[in-house]
Amino acid sequence: MAKDNEHHHHDLSQADLAKLGKFAPSVLRYLQGCETPQSAYDILAALRDEGVKAPMQIYRALDKLAEAGLVHKLAKSNGWIACDGHSHDIQNPLLLLLSCQNCGTVEEAEDIDLASAFSALSNKVKFTLQTQSVEIDGLCENCDETR
Repeated sequence: MAKDNEHHHHDLSQADLAKLGKFAPSVLRYLQGCETPQSAYDILAALRDEGVKAPMQIYRALDKLAEAGLVHKLAKSNGWIACDGHSHDIQNPLLLLLSCQNCGTVEEAEDIDLASAFSALSNKVKFTLQTQSVEIDGLCENCDETR
């Protein structure tokens, strides 16, 4: 099932996207059409007809796309999702990835209060935060029968 891409605001031109590698545009396009996280092997299988032959080609594209802030990796599932268009303010290093345990969809969220709390904690223990994400499992609005 394809996801709604109308809220993507990353305005890289096709030329800029192509600079990220031969397969980066195809990988990003594929992930933008997926509602749930995809493994590198899922992506490889889907893009074989486009000339992708080896997992390393997918991993290279994913790494470049992640550096550009266009995709996110979910550590728990080892899956990848396209960024949903949040700005990911460099001053707010905390990205929340809310993962539905039932249908597998992932929503992005940012919270300045949580980011401030993480920053205060890191200062207290003399730890420098890098850009990071926190994965939270739960139920989306569609799957939560208590709503």
